[in-house]
Amino acid sequence: MADVECRGQDVGQHLVATGMAWVFDRYAKGYGHLLPPQETARAARRGLWADPTPMPPWQWRRQQLQ
Repeated sequence: MADVECRGQDVGQHLVATGMAWVFDRYAKGYGHLLPPQETARAARRGLWADPTPMPPWQWRRQQLQ
């Protein structure tokens, strides 16, 4: 995990809010503020949430190892 800002904006929050990143609950301790923007993006079907059955990246990686 890293906190990155660009022009005063939290990059992680921007990525999650636009549906370009997925919050991995397992490592999200201290990053609960990212969950509401993710839910908003999901409800609005933004980015990866436009897919009716999006696959979490950790699941995709696991499949690649099989």
